[in-house]
Order: sequence, then C-alpha cells, then structure tokens
Amino acid sequence: MLVQARVLRRIDHLKCPKCDYSLWNITPGPCPECGHPFQPSDFDFKPGAVAFTCDSCDQTYFGSSSRGHLEPKTFTCVSCDRFLDMDAMAIMPAEGFVGSHMLQQVIPWSPSRGNLLKRWFLMLGASLGSPVRLAQGLPPTRGLFIGIIFLLLNLVVFGLFMALPFLLLTGIALGGVTGTAGGRALSQTIVLFLLVALMFIFVILVGTLMVGLLVHVMIVLTGRHEKGLSVTLASLMVTSGPLCVLVVPCLGLYASPVIIIWWFINSVLALKGVHGISTFRSLMCALVPMVLIVGGFITLMTLSL
Repeated sequence: MLVQARVLRRIDHLKCPKCDYSLWNITPGPCPECGHPFQPSDFDFKPGAVAFTCDSCDQTYFGSSSRGHLEPKTFTCVSCDRFLDMDAMAIMPAEGFVGSHMLQQVIPWSPSRGNLLKRWFLMLGASLGSPVRLAQGLPPTRGLFIGIIFLLLNLVVFGLFMALPFLLLTGIALGGVTGTAGGRALSQTIVLFLLVALMFIFVILVGTLMVGLLVHVMIVLTGRHEKGLSVTLASLMVTSGPLCVLVVPCLGLYASPVIIIWWFINSVLALKGVHGISTFRSLMCALVPMVLIVGGFITLMTLSL
C-alpha cells in the first residue's frame, strides 16, 4: 500500500555504513563522499517513519511494510505517471518522527565513534543493553566482519581476565622452584596457557559459526525470513556481550550457565528483530540446533566409553 506523505523536515540519522556521510534526500547509488553503493532496501525503518520521493514531481510516499519499505517496490507515480522503483528513490524523514529513532539501526562500531577500545566498549554496552537494535543496525556489507571482530575481542579480553588469577596462583606456586627446573616449569606453564587460550577461542568461534548455520537453516525451513546467513551469524556474534561475566575473579568459568542462558536470550530476541519472525519461532530455531549439538556430543562421548 502506498500512502502520500505530509510536509517533511530533514534530520541527520541516515548515514553511509562506510563513511557516515548523511544520505537523506540523495538519489540512491554511490555515496557522494566515499563512493560506497547504497539503496533504501539496505536499511530498515519503522513503518511510516520515512518518505520516498519521486525525483520528477516530488510526490512523496510512506513505506508500510514491516521494514518501512514501499509495497509494492515498483509502481507508477500517482502525480506524474512515471514508473518508480523504491531503490531508485531518495528518502527523507516524515514529520512527527523528527528527533526520534525512525531508523532501526545503531552502529557503535562506526569509525566516527573513536578508537578501537572506545568502539568495543560502545558495542559491549549495546550488546548488553539493546541487542535487538544492535543486530538490526549492522551495516549490510560489514555486519559479519564486525560480529567476528567483536566476538574475538570478547574472547581474548574476557578470557585473559578469567585466566589471570590462575596464572598468578601458578606463578606463586612456582616461585619456590629455582634454577633450571623452575624456568622449565614456568615456560611449560606459559605454553600450556597459550594453547588452552587458543583452543578456547577456536572452539567458541567455530561453535558459534556451526550453531549460526544450523539456526539459519531452521529459519529458512520454517517459513518467511528477511535476511541472509551473514546476518544470522552476525546477530549471534554481536550478542556475545554476556561473556563479560568471565571477568569475575575465579568464578567466571563456573558462571558458564549464566553466560549461555543470557547469550541465548539475547540471540533469540536479535533473530526475531532482524528476520521479522515471531518470538516462538525464533526460540525454536535457536533451541533445536543447540539441543542437536549437545545431544550429538553426549552420544559421541557415550559411544567412545
């Protein structure tokens, strides 16, 4: 359904995912600042929050779909009879949405937010406080890359904090061992720690990719969905903020159930938001792969005994 828009006022929320250049009232194509291609369907909006403009007569239309897009995407302009395609139309915010969050996107990883450490802290806060908006706001072309970097940073930083007390205790225990034996024992401990750390990172990363693949297969098999595999994987990765519980001295590892449940809930909510599916469907699509993986692991362990 196409709805004629009212008087519009401009604000600066719609930005290029690569350079943050404002894209309001700009004909889709290459970004004027960096040349990165963009089109309205790359973004999600609240229904009725933005207006799409015919470049011949300036007739404006509201998007009425769940993503705030026009339905249908192609049509004939009611004012000038020109054939229009939504992805070739400039967009502006509608009156009444000025100053509100009409875009369903938050990109704390943007270079304009500061250095790597600051962006990581902003991502962590969004992951813990607003995982749905974070997942919805990932840029289409870099979302998976951002998700992988964020997950790796979480694993390295929080894993290090988790292991630090054990390293200190080991160092104290080895402090009384002198000479060659002491040096050898310390070297072996460091090597063992590095191997365990690399294994920890590898298992979590690969496990997340496997679960994400199975989750997306479930989403595809159970009906309509709005995004591809990369978005599903990125959504699981950017909701990994609960790994911060690992920093609790000597207790982080024992809090694994809390981390898993918290991460699982965040993932279910994020998948619901990015794919436009029901809570129950999102829950089942995320739960079944985990049950299959855990069940398969237990079966293999049983058969190996």
